[in-house]
Amino acid sequence: MTKLDRLRDSGLLEPATAAIVIAAVLLALDLRFWNRSYWSELLVDAHGMLVELVLLGCVLFWFERRRERRRERRESIAEIRMHLEGIRLADDARSLAVKCALLKRLSDQGLPAGDLFAIRLEKQHLPGINWSNAQIASSHLSGSMLDNAVLEGADARNADLSHCYLRFSKCAGASFAFADLTGASFIGADLRDADFQGANLVGTDFTRADLSGAQLMPASSSGAIGLPSKSPNTTSGA
Repeated sequence: MTKLDRLRDSGLLEPATAAIVIAAVLLALDLRFWNRSYWSELLVDAHGMLVELVLLGCVLFWFERRRERRRERRESIAEIRMHLEGIRLADDARSLAVKCALLKRLSDQGLPAGDLFAIRLEKQHLPGINWSNAQIASSHLSGSMLDNAVLEGADARNADLSHCYLRFSKCAGASFAFADLTGASFIGADLRDADFQGANLVGTDFTRADLSGAQLMPASSSGAIGLPSKSPNTTSGA
């Protein structure tokens, strides 16, 4: 059996023949338009279509890249937080340096630090760190430099912030309840509506700090500087 016979038996020959005939008829009917004007118009239409296709391709490429960047960002954040969780309680020099680097990456990108419960970061240099609404309860940050940090709404209950520098920090609405703030410096800090109930404020410096609406009922405030002398929410311990 020849190829033509097999094609005929398959039933594809008749539709193919019909398509060729129709194309030939349409081409013959269109011959009267085959002049310079026809080709000029055809080129103009083809050019317009090409431009539209290029623009559509650019838009689709932009959306795809944007989606890809968002995916990469989510994966990067997840990786950073997973790494932080793995070394959260480590206090060796290398782990402390890695934690600082990861936290700065999150802060520089304007991303929330997430759960840093009981993290160890003693005597570290983290000026301007963004920990707004962060969970840093029971964390160990004694002796660290956190000047100009953003801790608005942060949960720092029971944290060790003794001798910590928080000068000109933004801590409005933060909770320092029962935290150890011995010798800490809040010079020029925004502490509006902050909670210091049960905190240790021995030798804490509040010079020029804004304590409007702050809950000042510390466990002890001996030697504290800049606390309101008369406030219904303030008690001074020995």
